[in-house]
Amino acid sequence: MKKQYRVTAGKVTVETAVGPGRALIDIFQGNILPADVPQEQIDTELRLGTIEEVMAEKSAPSTTDSDGSTDDGANVPPPSTEELVPPELPQGMSVPTTLEWVNAVPEEVHDRAEVALNAETGAGGKNRSTLIEQLQEIFEATMPEGEGTDEGAGAGA
Repeated sequence: MKKQYRVTAGKVTVETAVGPGRALIDIFQGNILPADVPQEQIDTELRLGTIEEVMAEKSAPSTTDSDGSTDDGANVPPPSTEELVPPELPQGMSVPTTLEWVNAVPEEVHDRAEVALNAETGAGGKNRSTLIEQLQEIFEATMPEGEGTDEGAGAGA
């Protein structure tokens, strides 16, 4: 039985066959990766926790739209932001691997930096000062507009 992988992050970008060539496409949370994604990319996404292995299901028949294209469900839009759960930090990662995990999904970098920062500084965290500094920089640099405080405004002037 062929292995299948479901996206657990907001989305992942994978290489797959498109027409006669290959292209990078976004696969959104909850959807199954195409079967031809390179194994090296699957291994990386598994290590980062952005996908999970699932039992292969019988394939549902695809539907044909009025324009003749098929809808196999491979690119369903993401759920609304309110439905997304915070990413979960895999345990026991090195500093470089933690930073790779934080930056793995561009639209989740801020949330992932916060999760990793809380895990690193919280009870049971390793409190690695170099990692904490880097996570704080990423967290602050990716702060959505209108959030945060004005502390340090005008610093260095």
